[in-house]
Amino acid sequence: MADYSERNQDGTFKKGHSGAKPEGAISEKTRIWNEISEWFKGDGLQAYQQELMQMKDDKPSEFLKRYETMLEYFAPKLSRTEVDASVKQEPDFDPSKYTDEELEKLESLLTKGQSRTMS
Repeated sequence: MADYSERNQDGTFKKGHSGAKPEGAISEKTRIWNEISEWFKGDGLQAYQQELMQMKDDKPSEFLKRYETMLEYFAPKLSRTEVDASVKQEPDFDPSKYTDEELEKLESLLTKGQSRTMS
């Protein structure tokens, strides 16, 4: 049950009380979730395992669906990505923008790169 000693009659907090939870306080929702988690780790897990084993024999497709669902809590799904590698783009290279020295250096670098890939 809630403690209303820190509140006025209209439900607001008394002067000097911020209304913040004390450090380390656990909300009701968290407390209930923790209780459910503890139950599932003990008795609930054994019951669920028995149900899954029965389902494995009787309804294999349903078993797989449930197994996959539980598996996600231990090994999350990887996101799927489609890659379109068919896109071609012509290089935007205009030799007239470069000096002869720059073009010679580029040719030298390209020649070195080709010789490395040939080896």
